Amino acid sequence: MKRSLIISLAMASMPAFAQDMPMVIEQQKCWLGSLSFSPGATAKAGNAVLECSAEFQWIETNQWAAGCYHEGNLYSTGSIQNASTSQQALTRCEADGTWSIFQPDSQ
Repeated sequence: MKRSLIISLAMASMPAFAQDMPMVIEQQKCWLGSLSFSPGATAKAGNAVLECSAEFQWIETNQWAAGCYHEGNLYSTGSIQNASTSQQALTRCEADGTWSIFQPDSQ
């Protein structure tokens, strides 16, 4: 009798426990390495600029890239940073998602 009472109490509290738990909905994304993107985002990958589609798939596009990647970070177009070379050259993120050598105007 005691065992059935414990089981009844445990089962009676289970629906209440389940209602108190937050519902977790995993949002789908397009992934490029460890970075995630929403539909419509563009990224340079290999020799092409890709767009994250509504189906969360990368498709080739003629649009400009959203930015450039360096060591796992995304930089917006026009960003300037030190290249990781011994010469410490400055590089600029171009609209096609590539880095180019940047030489400031000397005035």
